[in-house]
Parts: sequence; C-alpha cells; structure tokens
Amino acid sequence: MRKVTIGNISIVFEAPISNLEVTIENDEQKQLKEASAVHPQANKSNKDIDYERECKEIKELFNLPEAEMLIAIKLDGKKVEDYAKEIGEDYNFVLKKYINLQQSINEILTLMDAVTL
Repeated sequence: MRKVTIGNISIVFEAPISNLEVTIENDEQKQLKEASAVHPQANKSNKDIDYERECKEIKELFNLPEAEMLIAIKLDGKKVEDYAKEIGEDYNFVLKKYINLQQSINEILTLMDAVTL
C-alpha cells in the first residue's frame, strides 16, 4: 500500500491500480468526524457534508467527465459496467477510460515522489 498526501488530499493505492482510493480531508472534516463520534445522531448529515466536499475537491482536480467517473465508481461504489449503462456508453470504452485515468494518477504520484526525493 502506498499513501501520498498533498495538502488536504490523500491518495492511497495498492497494486494493482484498480484498488486506488482517493481520500480528501480537511481540518473542518476532521472536527466533524470527532463531533459525530460524540454525537452519533449527527453521522448522516456529516457524511452528506463530507460527500459533498469530496465531490467538490475531485471536480476541482479533474475535468468534469473524469470527476464524474471517479465520484460514481469510487465514492458511490458503482461498478464500471453499471456506470457505463447509466451514461449510455460501451462498457469496454468506459473501462479503458477508467484504467487510463488510474494510470495517469499513478504517473503523477510517481513524478511527485521523484520531485520530493
């Protein structure tokens, strides 16, 4: 497992790349998590707030089609096949785009590691 953190964005991935996990957290989100541990009834609304913030961060980092794909597959947990049907695209086409996106993220992380060494 490998974790790279840039500011408030952490990207965790394992080989194979299909296990990529993007986590975006800021101080306010950490406080919300701590508060929800004390007040469990607030969990649902905090999760909604976290989800909205994560979506916003992903949309700021990626172009809209890529962001929507990451949100649907990684945050919403949709299967690539189901996402392809939802947007009216061929499964193999969407899968290839998704794999290419994961490879691009991996390349960026590799370059960032080279710069920090």
